[in-house]
Amino acid sequence: MSLDSIDIAPQESNETILRRAIIRLLARKPFFAHILQSMTHTYTEEIPTAGVFITLTTNLFINPKWFNVLTKEEQVAVLEHEVYHLMHRHISRCISGTYDKILYNIAADIAINQHIHSLPEGSLMPETFALPKDETTEFYYKKLKEFPLLKAKTVCTLDNHELWEKSKDFGNMIEARMKELIKDAF
Repeated sequence: MSLDSIDIAPQESNETILRRAIIRLLARKPFFAHILQSMTHTYTEEIPTAGVFITLTTNLFINPKWFNVLTKEEQVAVLEHEVYHLMHRHISRCISGTYDKILYNIAADIAINQHIHSLPEGSLMPETFALPKDETTEFYYKKLKEFPLLKAKTVCTLDNHELWEKSKDFGNMIEARMKELIKDAF
């Protein structure tokens, strides 16, 4: 058998994989997909997973080596997760407060992940820390502060919240940008 006779499908581009995930989300939650479509998408291996932040634009960073091997359902769930961070104003709340950023990031993930189906294995949930469901980020933050810090800080979050620091110099613009995104989505 020669190599010429083997039918190898061309690899899909990162943009195609992301676009298809957004379309799958659009079918279920059009509001989320609209917000994702208005974002600037960047594919980079400089972050381990994915993340969002707001500067002059709303940005979605994705590590294609990580994202492209997720199941289709997991890809949709990760995108939904990123939009939830924006909708819940986690970026502006985290960078404007006096929070321990690592604990706040964990609390934010716990607060939103419980509302998303098909997240990748290991995603943080209230039960990860034996906490009740349906509470706020601030509730989870307060409870996490009671945990031994070493234990809580060694937990991995689904996405990269360090990107939120890029939003730091855009304070009020973050809120205005989010209001604009939400208004346009309706």
